[in-house]
Amino acid sequence: NTRHLIVFAFLVVSVFLAYSNSLNGTWALDDTAIGRYTSIEANLNLRLGYRKVAYLTFLFNKWINPFSVFNYRVTNIIIHIINSILVYWISLVTLRLPKMREKFGRYSYPVAVLTSVAFALHPININAVAYIVQRMTSLSTFFVLLSMLSYLYARTTSDLRLSFTLYVGTAVLILLGIFSKENAVMAL
Repeated sequence: NTRHLIVFAFLVVSVFLAYSNSLNGTWALDDTAIGRYTSIEANLNLRLGYRKVAYLTFLFNKWINPFSVFNYRVTNIIIHIINSILVYWISLVTLRLPKMREKFGRYSYPVAVLTSVAFALHPININAVAYIVQRMTSLSTFFVLLSMLSYLYARTTSDLRLSFTLYVGTAVLILLGIFSKENAVMAL
């Protein structure tokens, strides 16, 4: 649908513009934390700890360019853009559920847009996007949002196999969130 693409494009552009000033900044207390995790090839189990998924993304950035602040922060911005799109989609799907549709169905699009824009551009997210090591928070949010979407679709489908698969997917996504940052346990 064209309306969705317009929202997605707006979120991409607005988030990028809002956080682009951090791209060429210096390491801001991130360098010591990132330095610890960029030398973990030798002993993954010992140094990864509980945040394995997040640390693996740091390794991905190290593989691209270990000393580029730009490299690490672009990844954080991309994750935040995806999270903003997920907030839009969850809001839209929730307001279009059968019990919600009667009261709020006609407002689903503008409410979803406002919700996602508020999430995308709210100043409280600056730490999770601009500080490289806080990618753990953004990744945790990413997996929790995906688990919520999976759960919503599992609850609304009439296909039992698909429903079961989506419930299992929900649990797996929550575990991935927990292995990004422990606060994802709140999704349980």
